[in-house]
Amino acid sequence: MKVLVTGASGFIGSVLVDRLASNGHEVTCLIRDEAKRSKFKQKVEFIVADITYREKLFQSMNNIDADALFHLAAINPLEKDRKIQKRVNVDGMRNVIDASLRGNVRLFIYAQGTGVYGDTKGRWIDESTPKNPDTDFAKTRHEAEEMLWKAKEEHGLNVSVAVLGDVYGPAGWFADIIVNKIRDGSFKIPGSGDYYRSFVHVDDAANALALIAEKNAKNTTYIISDDEPTPFAEFIYYTTDRLGLKRPGKVPAFLAKTVLGGDMVKLLTYSAKAKNAKVKDELGLQLQYPTYREGVIDALQRL
Repeated sequence: MKVLVTGASGFIGSVLVDRLASNGHEVTCLIRDEAKRSKFKQKVEFIVADITYREKLFQSMNNIDADALFHLAAINPLEKDRKIQKRVNVDGMRNVIDASLRGNVRLFIYAQGTGVYGDTKGRWIDESTPKNPDTDFAKTRHEAEEMLWKAKEEHGLNVSVAVLGDVYGPAGWFADIIVNKIRDGSFKIPGSGDYYRSFVHVDDAANALALIAEKNAKNTTYIISDDEPTPFAEFIYYTTDRLGLKRPGKVPAFLAKTVLGGDMVKLLTYSAKAKNAKVKDELGLQLQYPTYREGVIDALQRL
């Protein structure tokens, strides 16, 4: 396939690019920073552009031809500036959709997060669960998704949405916020820690995303998570024990908000118990790391 990946130099994007290129696909990476070219070891092509600069993006993606476009470029909830969130997550999505419609993109795949379901009060989440975002960040991500479905209805753009659990691995937030801060003794668990999270190793997330394109799964949604939602505190304690360090304490959620921001703490402390049956049944996804226990060991070894 001919594939374009936005956010290609990010934590998930770089693993996805490696997975796609290893499978023999022709991959073009859309990156903002020319210097990020050196990050890629596989033979890939590059578009250097910022999705928030509409006309320049159109020029860079002029008459793009792709069997699949993966849209991973987004601001995460650690960004507290709502204007930046909207500019990247909403306006950026509009620009990428419009650039795709000017060319020939046969499948547009959008990576979303479980925060779009809002606070489900610990109930299980599957693809039929209504989306009810209740943080500013999640609302921008939901607005972007709605824009994509509208493009399907009005322009016939084939789309698929991948709702990812908390993606961890040997980089990204797991390395920067969890492992490094456990090592220096500064990490604290926000709130009670007994809220459930649905984790997924980055290798499994990338594999699932690639399968959506390879199986040409059009106009549908998949939740991508491992087999075993777990209380956040258990995830942290397991990681700490593997590091051979002292288990961290807890901090009231309202104090954590002063450091991480209100949206991040809300999204983290909601219980998100996701079911992954659909992606396994329809796409044949086989998880390399079916629970966080196998995945954390791998991530720590690679770190």
